[in-house]
Amino acid sequence: MKLGIDASPLLSPLTGIGRYTLEVIQLLKLQHQCLLYSPLPLPHGLTDFQAEVRIGNIPIPGGRLLWTQTYLPFQIQHDQPDIFWGPNHRLPIWLPPTVARVVTIHDLVWKYAAQTMRVEGLILERLLMPKAVQMADLIMVDSHSTASDLLRTLPNSEAKIRVVHLGASQFATVDSELELRNLGVAQPYFLFVGTFEPRKNLARLLEAYSQLPESIRQTTKMVLVGQNGWGGIHIPDLVKQYNIQDHVKVFGYVSDQQLAALYQKARALCLPSLHEGFGLPIVEAFQYGTPVLTSNTSSMLEVAADAAVLIDPFNIQTIRDGLLELCNNEVTYATLSQKAKERASKFTWQQTATEVHSVLEEAIQLRQQRNSK
Repeated sequence: MKLGIDASPLLSPLTGIGRYTLEVIQLLKLQHQCLLYSPLPLPHGLTDFQAEVRIGNIPIPGGRLLWTQTYLPFQIQHDQPDIFWGPNHRLPIWLPPTVARVVTIHDLVWKYAAQTMRVEGLILERLLMPKAVQMADLIMVDSHSTASDLLRTLPNSEAKIRVVHLGASQFATVDSELELRNLGVAQPYFLFVGTFEPRKNLARLLEAYSQLPESIRQTTKMVLVGQNGWGGIHIPDLVKQYNIQDHVKVFGYVSDQQLAALYQKARALCLPSLHEGFGLPIVEAFQYGTPVLTSNTSSMLEVAADAAVLIDPFNIQTIRDGLLELCNNEVTYATLSQKAKERASKFTWQQTATEVHSVLEEAIQLRQQRNSK
């Protein structure tokens, strides 16, 4: 299989979608000729894929969108891959009719949590996602929850949808104690991993944390790891507003080794998002047996199942009660830790890549059948 891939999710900073794209490419390239297309040079350390890379190099505002609809289809026409995969909601509007096409839809935030998006991002999602769904031979989604969302929004997509769950990255074994000392983090602590933006519900999480007894906040800190997003989520202001300056540590980008140590030693991961297409940090924490507090909505309920404390993300009291449960109930904690490890075994990147491969092969067959008529 000659496989063309939109590699733009690999550009810094590497988010959950970037991690998904990276992990799947690393496995697909072992079996197939992969052509990676990117509007800018890939970051250092991501150039050893043993795959061909095509760089558009359009370093201007709006360059990525311009690249997707101009340079990218031109290059695909030249390379003539068997199939093109868009791992992040987009396909070029024009593609050669001989080239099969698959798109991954991670979530429908633009439809079900529009208030948490930038205006420009919202407009582009509303315009380009439905077009990509229409053009695609097949559509991959991260969860049954996202499949349901997509079906409600675009009913004609039903026959194309294939659910492919994500996996948990296997970070290298590290000296967790040393990594935490280098970060200046002492146990125990709650952990949040994700972009600092409205959808992640950080304001309610920090308010709920501020309502814990002082004795708990003195011994169990809150550690936030992520890149600044949009929407006025300024963590120092929130921390000051809730008077928890002495109890919260904030990090931007951390290495995989540091992230592994933080997951491994956390009292619990806290992901009370308003909406997720999958919730990758959940399974990343699960593989270390780390209990999770997460929302009882969208895909988070599907991914976490009974291996997490489930809360109403709009109700600060339930978030507070969940944090208390994880601090005070050792029986619940031990049970969730065991269930977390069992649950993690169901989500591997090898399984994800195997299912992606099957979807790509099916899409090629469908395209060939369509062209032969």
